[in-house]
Amino acid sequence: MTEAARLRRGVGVVYVLAGLLQWGVLAGIWLRLPAPVLSRLFFGQFLFLILGGLAYLASGFARTGTFLYEPLSDYLIGVAVYVVLLSLVAVILGKGLAGPWLAPTPGLFLIYYGFKLR
Repeated sequence: MTEAARLRRGVGVVYVLAGLLQWGVLAGIWLRLPAPVLSRLFFGQFLFLILGGLAYLASGFARTGTFLYEPLSDYLIGVAVYVVLLSLVAVILGKGLAGPWLAPTPGLFLIYYGFKLR
């Protein structure tokens, strides 16, 4: 397995874990956890997605001594699509244009994209 493929797999694992954490935030909403707890859960999930992915890529680049743009572009594209999708879902749900079935969509995207990278 090439180094680029190994880094892509690792980024995929970060995405799958972040998607599962996103579902944990939704479970907290359905369990009616207090707002401060929910905001910390969401912030923790988002920090894991951003900092976990960047730390993984930085450590991989440092270990090999080479910079590979493919894993970084896969990571950045996924984060950008996730942020846009999360914003769209929040607006749609906030305006009441769709039911609560739409809420897991950003987490599903992260899991799907993570498995596609693996």
